Amino acid sequence: MKFLFNQEASKLYDFLKFPKLLYKEIYDELIQIDDYIDKEYEGLFVSYSDRLSPYAKDITLFYTKNIFDADFIEQIVTKDKLLTYTNPQVFLDYLLDLSNNEIKQMFVKSLLKHEKDKPNINEVISDILSSNEKIMALINDLPIDSAVKWNLYMIMQEPAKYLNVYVKLLREVYPLFLDYYHHFETKIITYGKFLENFLNEKGSIGLEEITHSLLNKSLVLDDHNDLLISCIFPYSISFFDLPDGRIIVWGLHVEEASKKLKENYDNRLNNRIQVFKNLGDKTRYEVLKLISKGITATKDIANELNVSSATISYHLNALLAAKLIKISTSNRKFSYEVDFDVINEVFKELITDLQS
Repeated sequence: MKFLFNQEASKLYDFLKFPKLLYKEIYDELIQIDDYIDKEYEGLFVSYSDRLSPYAKDITLFYTKNIFDADFIEQIVTKDKLLTYTNPQVFLDYLLDLSNNEIKQMFVKSLLKHEKDKPNINEVISDILSSNEKIMALINDLPIDSAVKWNLYMIMQEPAKYLNVYVKLLREVYPLFLDYYHHFETKIITYGKFLENFLNEKGSIGLEEITHSLLNKSLVLDDHNDLLISCIFPYSISFFDLPDGRIIVWGLHVEEASKKLKENYDNRLNNRIQVFKNLGDKTRYEVLKLISKGITATKDIANELNVSSATISYHLNALLAAKLIKISTSNRKFSYEVDFDVINEVFKELITDLQS
């Protein structure tokens, strides 16, 4: 098993993803995990989204608003080209040399990649390429937005023409990308070398260790794994199979984010355990039922259960600590109420735990 950090391919990958920073919708999704977002990245995302706005018309033609959707370039070029044409300018020159037929063939192969092992796959590809109608039908079956399909329809009518537009766009934003990448390049090189050494020393088990069991060791191959470190979407990991290995695109902040996710999960797990411990106590369960019926005064609950007020106060404090109940006010009077939001969430998480 071998892991190799590829610095040049990492830069090319991020360059091809860079225009996607235009979409503030992606940033809005990211801030849902605000506790994990590096503040430098947060500020740069917003800043470069604004700086990319003059190119919005062309960017929206070639890039989707979803982090994980395959963009135009990923529909026509296989991932092994990232390792072959590592210099961005050389890669763009390569794209300009592609003919209409070559682009269409790459496009169809990309969409049929899950069927590549079929014995008649070449016949299937040739059949689809035999007419624009069949290419359009293939696009129509894609699980993507209608607007994205329409863009692909147009591009596949004159692919070489649109590829020229794409290359022109990338060349225009290249200085912006270099300015953005400069903020992260030293960190990427340092972390890439560290990760390469760590995984080569630890093997596949190191993947589980460094992601706090977020990822399974089976995700790495026994032979060759190329590591690309990304600063465009630094909280995600992607895997791409090649004929002789696998590319792992590793976000620059995946390690820290997975640690915090694990800590958050452990805290939530402890909270769930506390909820079920309290529900397993007969007296507290009865107290909870009475509160749900509107009997909230300590003395009244004590009378209903025939125990002392001090005992009820002890149980109420335990239920408050477990967040099964909360204190509310009405007409300047304090009372208790069952927190059904917490209970519903805990049982949803229990079901998720048991199904995963």
